[in-house]
Amino acid sequence: MSLTISLMTALSGLQLNQAAMTSTSNNVANANTPGYTRKSVEPTARVVSGVGAGVQLGELRRSVDERLIREIREANAMLGTYDIKGGYLDRVQNLFGKPADNSSIANRIDQLGAAVAGLSTTPESATERINMINEAQKVAQQLNDMSEAIQEMRLDADVEISQAIGVINEQLEAIARLNGEISQVKAMGQPAVELEDQRDIAIDTISQYMEINYFQRSTGEIVVYTPEGTILADSVAQTLTRNPAAVMSPTVTYGAGIDGINIGPIDLTNRIDEGRIAGLVAMRDTELPEMQAELDRLTEQLRDQLNAIHNQGSGHPAANTLNGQRTFADITVDNIVVDEPVRFSVVDADGVTVNTALMPADTYSAEEVQDWVNANLPGATATVSNGNGLQITATNPDHGIAMVDSPNQSITDGTVTVESLSHYFGLNDFFVTPGNVTGDATTGISQMLEVRSDIVDEPHLISRGRLDINATAVGDVAIAAGDNAIITALAEKFDEELPIQAAGGLPLSRTTLAGYGADILANAAMEANSATTQQSFQRTLNAEMEFRRSAVSGVNIDEEMANLVLYQNAYSASARVIDVARQMFDTLDGIVR
Repeated sequence: MSLTISLMTALSGLQLNQAAMTSTSNNVANANTPGYTRKSVEPTARVVSGVGAGVQLGELRRSVDERLIREIREANAMLGTYDIKGGYLDRVQNLFGKPADNSSIANRIDQLGAAVAGLSTTPESATERINMINEAQKVAQQLNDMSEAIQEMRLDADVEISQAIGVINEQLEAIARLNGEISQVKAMGQPAVELEDQRDIAIDTISQYMEINYFQRSTGEIVVYTPEGTILADSVAQTLTRNPAAVMSPTVTYGAGIDGINIGPIDLTNRIDEGRIAGLVAMRDTELPEMQAELDRLTEQLRDQLNAIHNQGSGHPAANTLNGQRTFADITVDNIVVDEPVRFSVVDADGVTVNTALMPADTYSAEEVQDWVNANLPGATATVSNGNGLQITATNPDHGIAMVDSPNQSITDGTVTVESLSHYFGLNDFFVTPGNVTGDATTGISQMLEVRSDIVDEPHLISRGRLDINATAVGDVAIAAGDNAIITALAEKFDEELPIQAAGGLPLSRTTLAGYGADILANAAMEANSATTQQSFQRTLNAEMEFRRSAVSGVNIDEEMANLVLYQNAYSASARVIDVARQMFDTLDGIVR
């Protein structure tokens, strides 16, 4: 009986070592396979009736540290966030440039200021007028381009979100399918280690896109859910859905043109705090819109500060028609309070008064301003209608229209307060943002900014001098040819420190127009540097954690080869025992015979 037990014991050793060598050879073959974990057999002593009866092949196990894997997946989500922010903010910095770059918006504004200063010294120079317009167009075009690029990046982020959702849905389907296969295999008492490796790869992939939690059931199935408890995958996979944005503009926002990320009726958009999706949502809905707001604030200041001065003056010769940029839904509403009188004049090509009239301080509707001009200023016609702006035209095409307010003027409609009636109506703006005037919402105006088209076509319309409010008689010189009062004031505005309200990531500040442009660039550079630092730190941390996982789960070829020799020797020893037992059986058989 003991000889039989010896034979069975030796056979169990053969079987165990054969399985161990198979596992070892598989480890060596997959040493460089991504996601593969080292496998090992777990032998246990076999006891029959209290007597040792060889070895029993236990479960084939994976070498994994579940706690470390959870930490790695959390770190993957954080790295995903920083990777997205670092990449997009690097693009922004390349777009915006550095404050000292010749092509930066700050430098462009400085060059415009220099061109205005050049015109102020020689107000009659056609070359200087053209130079000023060219520099102004460069500023406007750069602001247009920067704003457009920001919206393109927001659209790119939105597209990437949809692509990420596609990847997540694929991996959730894989997890649900593998859950079913693993539970079936384990129910039959078979190892499912290779399937578990595949499932881990799927979970690792999802963790890069969004933060997740999970737990494992006794059946071997893993339930994946969001930190807030929304189930993503179990025996079946949930599907994340969203409709990508068709277009992107500054006024398109989450909930207003941008759909959420949904699982059924649950919107996950603002519940995803980490991962590539969180980074993309932050760039699309927060970071890039803040930069847009900064550009819009710069555009607003540039437009309104320069227009406020430009509207106080006149070109030489004066414009035949003044077209107001401000439109009115109802021109009959009495809501324009004029504190000081305003002089309107019709002048000839030399700036000499043809007709003039002084509109008294009072409260007017747009229609009443029109009616007053038509009644009191011969040689001029004013028109205004619902949905349109005020227009004043000299009936003689060789004449022009000019206007000037009394000192300390204040014009208000209860919401907007400016220093000249011309500025309120936008009759002689230099920069225009069609459909948007002083006092309107500023979102997206940096995409609209342009130099007024008739000034581009006729540079002499640039306001350089001012209508003389005391030129009350026909034949008086109302606009002197060499008057540079307005263009000088415009040049000085570029050196003035202005109070600029908070916008985007920039707080309330007091700085010049070019200084605010430099602040935008500096803030973008700071954000990019911060993101790069966080990204670098997180990558180093992730690399260290992956090294630790590799030490636990990775295949060490030298170690596996040493084990292979060990198993081979053990296999040979077991085979030798079987051979001895065979010889003993043969001897016993000979004795019996």
